[in-house]
Amino acid sequence: MPIRLLQSSEALIRWHSSLGDSLLWPRNTPIPKKPAVNTTNQGDDAGDIFQSHNPAPKPLAPSEYRQQALRFIISLNRGKGMSSLSFSELALQMRDQALRGGTDPVFEPLSLESIKAAVADLVLTRELRIINDRTVIFPPSASTG
Repeated sequence: MPIRLLQSSEALIRWHSSLGDSLLWPRNTPIPKKPAVNTTNQGDDAGDIFQSHNPAPKPLAPSEYRQQALRFIISLNRGKGMSSLSFSELALQMRDQALRGGTDPVFEPLSLESIKAAVADLVLTRELRIINDRTVIFPPSASTG
């Protein structure tokens, strides 16, 4: 069957079934100008369901604060027998304030920039390694191995 490009006025679609070809014609249903869902009682950001509810991004956490947070997460995972995490899992754990005590609400939840900086800090001190640009490896600590 030869391929033929259809113009917008000829927008018909052919489909093949075991019984033969059937023609489907486009419906001329108008698109409503008003939303089908009433958002009047759902707050200011009702139509913005894919955005975070955080009012503003958190500032970059101080070096010692973010390193302490990352070291705690590493220790927690080592205690579970883990030696690596995906960067996304590491970021989720670092943003989970319930896992860490002594958090500062000014910096929490930690921004992605703070998490990346913490990982970079510990790569420089050789406490971490990165492979495949997305897996964080934490070698055994000096006290355990």
